[in-house]
Amino acid sequence: MEKLNGYTLEDGKKLYVAPFQRKSERENELRKIHEENLNQRSNNLCLYISNLDMMVDENILEAIFSKFGQVTKTHVCIDRRRSMKYIHLYYHSFCRS
Repeated sequence: MEKLNGYTLEDGKKLYVAPFQRKSERENELRKIHEENLNQRSNNLCLYISNLDMMVDENILEAIFSKFGQVTKTHVCIDRRRSMKYIHLYYHSFCRS
């Protein structure tokens, strides 16, 4: 499954392969991420980036945003109804340059 996730097809599209999750499971996962963010809010910063193209992956975003501080965690979410991604990007520290 990990080898197929991100695999580029002949038409240039990338595959997204992950275990099936029910809506309630996805909601629980997002709830846990939100709770982690609340617990770490005093020390860490979480950025929410939306309207990303389906071709953008977390490695590209980490490379871009690591210029502004240490990225500790990324969480990618996919909205298949609107064919877009959004991501939660967590910083341990953030410099404002």
